[in-house]
Amino acid sequence: TLAHQTIFPVTSVRLKKGKEDAVRGGMPWVYISDLIESSEHLMIPPGSLVTLETQRGEYVATGYFNQRSQIAFRVLSL
Repeated sequence: TLAHQTIFPVTSVRLKKGKEDAVRGGMPWVYISDLIESSEHLMIPPGSLVTLETQRGEYVATGYFNQRSQIAFRVLSL
């Protein structure tokens, strides 16, 4: 059977303080070291669509997430 994935993000990842400016300025990706570490990241299947948030939980972008890559988040939409 084919794996089912909704087209809407079902989870989010948060940036460390001050890291949102690069994404809002046009940077198309986020390094794993720029994200706040969370054990929840291990539960997100590689390639999942997630929302990217500031440290305070404010929306920054939507994109693909892969915790196994140094480039952990790839922006699709701001």
